[in-house]
Amino acid sequence: MRPMDKVIGYKNIKEELYRLIDVLKNPSKYQKMGVEEPKGLMLIGDPGIGKSLLAECIIEETGRKSFIIRKTRSDGDFINFIKNTFEEAKKAAPSVILIDDLDRFENGDRDKVNGEAYIAIQSLIDEIKNDKVYVIAIVNNETLLPDSLCRDGRFDKKIYMEVPDGDNATKIVSHYLKNYPCDEDVNSEFIAKILNNESCATLKNVINEAGIRATYKGKEKIDMDDILHACLRVIYKAPECLENAIYDYVRSKAYHEAGHAVIKEILEPGTVNIVTVLKCEGDIGGITSSSQDKNYYNDIDFMDNKILMLLGGKAAIELKYGKIDTGCSSDIDRAFYIIERTAKDFAGYNFMCYNEFLKENGWAKKNREQIMAFKMEEYYSKAKRILVENNDFLEKMTDLLVEKKIITYLDIIELKKK
Repeated sequence: MRPMDKVIGYKNIKEELYRLIDVLKNPSKYQKMGVEEPKGLMLIGDPGIGKSLLAECIIEETGRKSFIIRKTRSDGDFINFIKNTFEEAKKAAPSVILIDDLDRFENGDRDKVNGEAYIAIQSLIDEIKNDKVYVIAIVNNETLLPDSLCRDGRFDKKIYMEVPDGDNATKIVSHYLKNYPCDEDVNSEFIAKILNNESCATLKNVINEAGIRATYKGKEKIDMDDILHACLRVIYKAPECLENAIYDYVRSKAYHEAGHAVIKEILEPGTVNIVTVLKCEGDIGGITSSSQDKNYYNDIDFMDNKILMLLGGKAAIELKYGKIDTGCSSDIDRAFYIIERTAKDFAGYNFMCYNEFLKENGWAKKNREQIMAFKMEEYYSKAKRILVENNDFLEKMTDLLVEKKIITYLDIIELKKK
């Protein structure tokens, strides 16, 4: 078993890294082709997705002595530590320097993009360019780093890592579940789906939280109820149950969430993962979690669907109670943001709304705002129409949500059969 096999998924990334590792292990083979040894690698992506593990595996595969730089000292001592580490790595060459959380060395402040630590690292990388010292940097947010540090010649290769999805997420969940006794109903694919777009660290935390819940309740195995409550607790900070909740109030919140879920499910079947009314931060709230197509940012139809889904909660309350929904302000804000982006960035409604050349024109701004308000009314009317046409589905989902407080895509599949 190769060290890189410890990393689950990321097949394309690992294949690229195997080539890099071969260059570092067998430089003479590549020198015959005139290939120069690469200088550095940046692993870029959100926290908790396996960048550190991948970096450790690269180092282990190369067999080189490694040196690690983390911000654990005050600024003055830290600069000296960086210099000393580079000097030690140079003496031990061929070697690897791992720089952890490089973008946080100046407190994650964009105003410090040319901070002393970055200037020092940039200079030191230049000094060791002929000394067979390879530098790996782990980065969460590349925009916090100076362009001069990130350029080719200092970091030749940049690999962008994303949160696991699909088969990769299922494999990771299965890997974590091996350490826990589980009921037969605990399904890795199901868990991966309801934890869509969450990091590896979050997947692990949810499963561990489920183990804590199961043990506390005297169970011998984790079941799906434990997984669902752990998911809501870890990701959404939801409570275990609703205490002293007034039925009518819970039902109105259920209508709101069902409004979101029904529209999403009608427009993009099979994408609603979990719906609950257990979200509670001093009050009863709700969550509708759904999968988003990878082409979302390149397809206006998906953006339209998102707007309609966001307005579904307000529309459901108006249709069922004939009153204004006071819990939809964030939904409206997000819908307006998508409409504004469509107007300003894509000239989606007309060229008079386009941002690039008309942004300083007061007339264009007023025209854009009027068109955005008109489009919002248009989307809202369509959202209400979808709910009216699928009223039976809306009522069944609301009833089930009031009864169970949590429903998943499996429940929705059964509802659609009735």
